[in-house]
Amino acid sequence: MPKQPPEICVLVVDDDEDARVIYSTYLTHVGCAVRTARDGRSAIEAASRWGPDVIVMDLAMPNIDGWTASKWLKASPATRHIPIIAL
Repeated sequence: MPKQPPEICVLVVDDDEDARVIYSTYLTHVGCAVRTARDGRSAIEAASRWGPDVIVMDLAMPNIDGWTASKWLKASPATRHIPIIAL
């Protein structure tokens, strides 16, 4: 039996619920483990707790926007290694 590649863990961050559902559905379909967050503040908390392999980040959100959340994540030793894909 061929060895399965490791599951990629993705954190999807978007204040638009429909966008979160669309991205999550697609990423789950292609074999990723997905968690979601609806703003920058919850993204920082989720990334710190969960340690995803990659973050898909909307930039325009309430509370803490994606720009600010990305800067904070890149400044933290615990999360600076995580690639962030900006939407």
